[in-house]
Amino acid sequence: MFSRGTLALLAVILIAAIAAPAPAADSAAPVEPYQQNDGALVALNVLPPGQGRHLSADEALIDQAGGGKPDMLTNQIDLYESLIKAAPDVTEATLGTFFKDESFGVLPEDVDREYSPREGVTVIRDATYQVPHVYGTTRSDTMFGAGYVSAEDRMFMMDVLRHVGRGNVTELLGATPENLEMDRE
Repeated sequence: MFSRGTLALLAVILIAAIAAPAPAADSAAPVEPYQQNDGALVALNVLPPGQGRHLSADEALIDQAGGGKPDMLTNQIDLYESLIKAAPDVTEATLGTFFKDESFGVLPEDVDREYSPREGVTVIRDATYQVPHVYGTTRSDTMFGAGYVSAEDRMFMMDVLRHVGRGNVTELLGATPENLEMDRE
């Protein structure tokens, strides 16, 4: 049925497969050190108020009861307001005053939490601004991680926009006259 050469090749492949080490059961993506791949890149950003992650139900209730907004909604206001006031006189030398560092990686002392939503993906959130830093073993893993943290931070907003785009807001928010009109439009 098979020639001797084919059987020998199959035997070599089988032995190699058996001898190869099995992947770790819970292997997360390797995390590279802070600024490892920055090169000459300078990465800075600032978000206007309300552009961070969503509020949890508990945080929204505390805010509504007068307990104040969570830090992640207000911790960039000073940067953002000082940038607006400084324009148009912002120079390359003063960028660090108005923007936060967004280099690749997280400083070890600024790691808030590290988790792996699935094998091949590692997410590290920095303590200062709760920015997710996503690492993947493959491109697919990295894309999954980016989608995961997007949903983690903005799932309600994404779901509302999905319903608006499909013209079925009433399914999500109820059949008010306004929502019915929006669906009709």
